Amino acid sequence: MATRTIFCLVAAVTLGCGGAGDTGAGTTTEAGSETGTGTTSGMPTTGGDGTTGGVISSTGGEGSGTTCGATFCEEPVEPVHIVCDVFAQDCPEGENCAPWADNAGTSWNATKCVPVTGDGQPGDPCVAPEGPVGGLDDCAKGALCWDVAEENQGACIAMCSGTADVPICTDESTSCAMVNEGVLNICIPDCDPLAQDCLSNGLCIPFEDTFICVLEAQAVGLFEHCAFVNGCQQGLLCSEPSWAAECHPEAEGCCLPMCDLDDPEVVCPGVGQSCVSIYAPEMVPPKYANVGVCRIRE
Repeated sequence: MATRTIFCLVAAVTLGCGGAGDTGAGTTTEAGSETGTGTTSGMPTTGGDGTTGGVISSTGGEGSGTTCGATFCEEPVEPVHIVCDVFAQDCPEGENCAPWADNAGTSWNATKCVPVTGDGQPGDPCVAPEGPVGGLDDCAKGALCWDVAEENQGACIAMCSGTADVPICTDESTSCAMVNEGVLNICIPDCDPLAQDCLSNGLCIPFEDTFICVLEAQAVGLFEHCAFVNGCQQGLLCSEPSWAAECHPEAEGCCLPMCDLDDPEVVCPGVGQSCVSIYAPEMVPPKYANVGVCRIRE
């Protein structure tokens, strides 16, 4: 599946850019309007009707040393040092064009040519000796070490091939997420939002006309304030605060439960809430036609 989206991503406490309300082009959210073609406010972007957005983080909170994963940064991160093209892989023989952070930060904001030191394929374990945003790892050319945690260990993930206009992921169970102004382009697994079937406790969140797995964030619970699409615990969606009487009306976003439109016994926890499709009527993808969110109807 080849889809295109742009969001900001960091490898520490936060993982994307844009605040609550930055949404993409498919789900029914009303918390924002910054769009890519797929991720919201950082990592995955949803449609223009209510859910909020974010990006991806690969490490834990301050001083924790644990894997944080998909949380989003509040400000966009501009690339400042583009040496090579991650799509064209135009580095000399034996080198890989890799995203990295050239400012001692936690967000991928540049590219550089690094030696290919291993042959790890997507899904294989890997080591990034300089950390998650150092650029160097032992994955094969065209892949990078992802979800890097303790002892700089992670798993190889494929980078998108093709071009920025027509990105390609050869594995049809993944979607191409173009991150941080195109510095980081990765093939992220699709998932079932109602089953929350991502590995390693990852979050399954909206992305264009599908849902994708992002790294686990330091997420909050039901009716709590959120700023990004992946800022809520599994099964919850960062949504418009007016959709629940229990949410603070001035919050950037509020965590509300996703629900199954085909389940006649579904019970929403909020006063006056019912299960409503997260997609605008004209944008409902058949695969996710039963995915809703508990909200107050307008």
